[in-house]
Amino acid sequence: MRKKSLENLNKDNIKILVCCHKPCALPPNSDGIFLPIHVGAAISDVDMGMQRDDQVNGQPCDNISAKNRSYCELTAIYWAWKNIKKLYPGVEYIGLNHYRRFFTEKEHTAGIRFLSFKVSSLLKFALGKNVPSVFVPNKVISSSMLGKYTVLLRKTVEKGISNGKGIFCTEATRLNFGNMHDFFNVVGRANIDFLGEAVRKTRPEYFRPFQETLASRSFCYANMFIMPYALFCEYCEFVFAVLFAVEQEASVQGFYVDIIQERCANRLFGYFGEILTASFFASRSEKEIGRLGTCFVSQ
Repeated sequence: MRKKSLENLNKDNIKILVCCHKPCALPPNSDGIFLPIHVGAAISDVDMGMQRDDQVNGQPCDNISAKNRSYCELTAIYWAWKNIKKLYPGVEYIGLNHYRRFFTEKEHTAGIRFLSFKVSSLLKFALGKNVPSVFVPNKVISSSMLGKYTVLLRKTVEKGISNGKGIFCTEATRLNFGNMHDFFNVVGRANIDFLGEAVRKTRPEYFRPFQETLASRSFCYANMFIMPYALFCEYCEFVFAVLFAVEQEASVQGFYVDIIQERCANRLFGYFGEILTASFFASRSEKEIGRLGTCFVSQ
C-alpha cells in the first residue's frame, strides 16, 4: 500500500459524515473534514441548515432518505455513495459518525476498563443481580468536551495510513454472554436467518465472513468507519445489494410481520446494516484495519 504523508488529508479529500436527525452539538471543524448531514430530510419538516440526504446543491438526487426510520444512518451512506463526488470530486476517504457518537484517538485504557467490566459482571452474577450484556468501549462526554476528543482525529487517521492501515473502525464491542447472533436476536432469529440467505444468494463471497461475524463475541458497532472511496463503493455495493434484496423478497413473502413481537420496532435495516458492516470488516485482513476510539455525547 502506498504510504501518504502526514499532511495529505484535508477538507478536499476526506469527508466524515456526521448524521443528524435533529439540532445537536457538532464538533469543531476548522480543517473542514466533517460534513454534517440531515438524515431523513425527505420526511422532515425541519430545515437544519446543512447538507440533506435527499439533495445535491438544492436539487433532488438519487437517495433513500424516505427510508430513514428503518435504514437509520444508512441513508447518509447511500447519499454519499451516489452523490458525494458531485460536490467533492477530489474526495479520497469517506467516513461516518453520528450526532452523538464520534471517532477519537484510540483509547489505550479500554483493555483495563473491559477487565474491570468482567470482574464487576462476575460479582453481579454471583449476587444474583442483572448482568450487562455488552461492553461498549467509548467515553461518555458532555457536548462541551466534544472538541477535545475530535480535534486530533485527522492526524490520528493520517498516522494510521502512514503505518499501512487502509480502513478504520471502532474498537471491538464485546459481548458478555453468547455471540453476535444472540445479541442481535432483538431483530428476531428468523429475520437474521433471512438476511443470511440474502447474503448467500446476492453476494456469496461475503457469506463466510457473515457467518463468522454472527459466531463472534465482538463486533464493530454503529456502522461507523473511515475508508478509501474506492473501498467505500465496494462496501456500499455489498450492503445495499443485500438490503434491497431483502426488501424485495420481503414484499413477496410478507417477511418481518412479527417484528413488533420481537422488539425490533422499526430500525430493522439499521440493525441489519451493523451486521453487514461488521461482516465487511471481517472479510478484510486484520493488518489493514485501524481501530479508533469513540466518544458518546450525553444529553
